[in-house]
Amino acid sequence: MSDGQPFDIAILGGGPGGYVAALYAGAKGARVALVERDRVGGTCVLVGCIPKVALADSGAAFRLVREGEVYGVKVADAGFDMAKAVARKDKVVDQLVGGIETLLKARKVELIKGDGTFRAPGAIAVKTKDGDREVRAKAVIVATGSFGPLMPPIPGLKEAKPLDNVRAMQLDHVPKRVVVIGAGVIGMEFASFFAEVGAQVTVLELLPSALVQVDPELSRLALRALDKKGVKVITGAKITEVASGVGKKPHQVKAETGGKVEAFEADEILVATGRGPLLDAVKDAGLKASKRGIETDDHMRTNLPGVYAIGDCVGVFQLAHVASRTWRRWKARSRSTTSSAATVAWTTASCRRLCTRIRRSRRSACPRRRPRRSTATR
Repeated sequence: MSDGQPFDIAILGGGPGGYVAALYAGAKGARVALVERDRVGGTCVLVGCIPKVALADSGAAFRLVREGEVYGVKVADAGFDMAKAVARKDKVVDQLVGGIETLLKARKVELIKGDGTFRAPGAIAVKTKDGDREVRAKAVIVATGSFGPLMPPIPGLKEAKPLDNVRAMQLDHVPKRVVVIGAGVIGMEFASFFAEVGAQVTVLELLPSALVQVDPELSRLALRALDKKGVKVITGAKITEVASGVGKKPHQVKAETGGKVEAFEADEILVATGRGPLLDAVKDAGLKASKRGIETDDHMRTNLPGVYAIGDCVGVFQLAHVASRTWRRWKARSRSTTSSAATVAWTTASCRRLCTRIRRSRRSACPRRRPRRSTATR
């Protein structure tokens, strides 16, 4: 089935980049279609930032109960119910998803649920439960997000059936021992949570330092806080082999650290070694892409006319606020359908320039700033 009247903008992907773009374009009066195969919200809302924070709140509450005597509060036999914490997390996610769908409806954005495939400019083929549909539009924004984790080629790791961020937030019990592979933001967040609820946590990182993408001072503060929680972070650790546990026996994670091989026992292994751009839905469209993601210019335009790309699939910074950030100075550009698409597609460009300035400022201990001109000389 093909729509008779084309949309002004069709967006493939309903994550923080896609749904925010749809809301902004809808507010500007554009006729917008948002294609999403799952629930709206993307990784951040469904299986990322939001649910992790919800679980972290439960973990922090349990830690306060355990340490309550410091505050004059005595609680005997305090325990942590992982299943109830997960149920609360799911309730928080459902509430936010419902809120996003309500906003989309208020902005008159047509939410099309199904598997979308972008094969040529101006058209998205969608497989819905009611049949196939072709969504035609004057401009298309690709916001397909990312997948993860990127599984490292470690012998025996796949056979051990390690946890990813999705499965880790669906456990119905607290593992006794957890080994986290990867000391990035995702790995450290899970390490903090599991340590707070009573697990023995070891983080193994190949690089010589943890949280390499974070400001060094903030990284030191984070590591200090994790150390107080009992998290053991080992950097420069090259994992050589993973031996799967049989029955109730734990997994054995072998790693070279400090010139010797050490084995770490784990009831659960969590892999947090980064994410990659999700391009399956656009691989046959002729978009120019690399391993990092779809290539765009500073206006988020791809090599195809009328086609833009934003968010994790671009591969600049895989962060929700990078995908959804819009600066006011671009609002004046939405004079037509094409410029509206450009405006909402520029969401990542703003943070790209911001992050470039941040990186440059870090190269100097005291970054120079241009003095502001006085109003009298303007």
